[in-house]
Amino acid sequence: MLSDSLERMLAERYGFEQRQGYMKTPDGFSRACWQQYAELGLLGLPFAEQDGGFGGGPVELMIVAEAFGRALVLEPFLSTVLETPPLCPFVPEFVPKTSACGMSTSSPTSARRRSLDSWSRRML
Repeated sequence: MLSDSLERMLAERYGFEQRQGYMKTPDGFSRACWQQYAELGLLGLPFAEQDGGFGGGPVELMIVAEAFGRALVLEPFLSTVLETPPLCPFVPEFVPKTSACGMSTSSPTSARRRSLDSWSRRML
């Protein structure tokens, strides 16, 4: 089901011309696609259910990675969603428990920046 939904969305939103258009935006990717990933639950995939995520494991992440690779997706999924969870325990004051470490409700850069900034302050 995850694979089918994701493949369908990417087929509709990630044609060659569309991808070229996304590359030309100031962000270099589509914020509308990022929002759709949030609606599909992809941004909460690696987070535990008690933290507002979906509790996905390696198999679910592999499904997403394969689909994104086939479509040559530009959005920063790897750097934002997969690199942020290890930092979550260090930034509890900035991480509402209901938002999967802030990822599913934030822009792709703001949640990671918030996490890294707070983590940096704590480590100094």
